Amino acid sequence: LGSLNPDGQAKLGRLAPTSRMLSEGGHMLGNHGFSHANFLKQDDAVLRDEAGRTDTLLQAIGGTRSHLFRFPFGARSQASLTTLQGLKLRSMLWNVDSLDWADPVPNSIAERVLHSVEAEGRGILLFHDINERTVKALPTILDRLIAEGYRFAAWDGSEFKVGEAIVTAGARAIPTTGYRERWAVVIGIDEYQKRPRLQYAARHS
Repeated sequence: LGSLNPDGQAKLGRLAPTSRMLSEGGHMLGNHGFSHANFLKQDDAVLRDEAGRTDTLLQAIGGTRSHLFRFPFGARSQASLTTLQGLKLRSMLWNVDSLDWADPVPNSIAERVLHSVEAEGRGILLFHDINERTVKALPTILDRLIAEGYRFAAWDGSEFKVGEAIVTAGARAIPTTGYRERWAVVIGIDEYQKRPRLQYAARHS
């Protein structure tokens, strides 16, 4: 997002416009610390400093402070949670980990997430948008969750508010059979009387 000047003023970086666009689009930007530190290995002062610096940058982008904090690596303790409470931040972790940082295959990521959501019945899903494979996996995940009737919740500053069921163009109910992928075999012809012969049809005896 940027850095802070010696006087503590925000100096926004090249990715700040993207974050501002997300904020203006109604998405919640959360505090994740300044250097992705493992706060189980840091003292209270480091957490306060990192959360405070990030808070300054987030306010420079969206005009308001974030109320949510996600501990890097999920590493938190009762002491760090008490520190967050004093900063008026709420810890928010995930219960479904996509493991997209370790898995290079979009379909595998989607399979893992959908299986976990099915087992949990609900979920806060963890993704990392720095991975192209994550971006490719998300449409499959979202389309299936929408088709199965899942609704999405947004944080309003004090609690999660569940929105109405999402209906997208072309979205339709997909029967739940336990299969994550479906294939169709289309049988036709490749030679027509008044049309050019198709060049991509496969011939099988």
